[in-house]
Amino acid sequence: AVSRFTYGASSGCGGLVNVTDGSKTVSSLDVNGDGRYEPDLNCHWTVVAPEAKIIKLRFTSFDLELRQNDTHQSCWDYVEVRNGEGPFSPQVGIFCGNTGPPDILSQSAFLWFKFFSDGTNSSAGFSAVFSAEDPICGSHVAINATNET
Repeated sequence: AVSRFTYGASSGCGGLVNVTDGSKTVSSLDVNGDGRYEPDLNCHWTVVAPEAKIIKLRFTSFDLELRQNDTHQSCWDYVEVRNGEGPFSPQVGIFCGNTGPPDILSQSAFLWFKFFSDGTNSSAGFSAVFSAEDPICGSHVAINATNET
């Protein structure tokens, strides 16, 4: 069995991020200041924007442990993003390596964000900025196309 210790929201590992009053930055936890995130983390954030807004996620730095060979790559440490309030919301993606994804826009006023690290080989980590944005014109409007004349 694997035991996992999580520092919790009071230490910067997860919690509620409210972007109603401006952008907020979330970073991987580096308790001892060695420039690398801690091992065995499982941090979950729920990001909330005002009702009529969406959330923009922009990574300003990104370096998470990646397992790679000539034919395959997989994430040992990763960031997971979901469109909604929790871990069962539709998945946007799982990201690792040394190049972060392009800006991510939520489909609603909620975004769920997870950072997971295994027990070995930590890297520099990530810094992410969340902000509330006006939705892209028409993004919340269902359109039904018909052939009626």
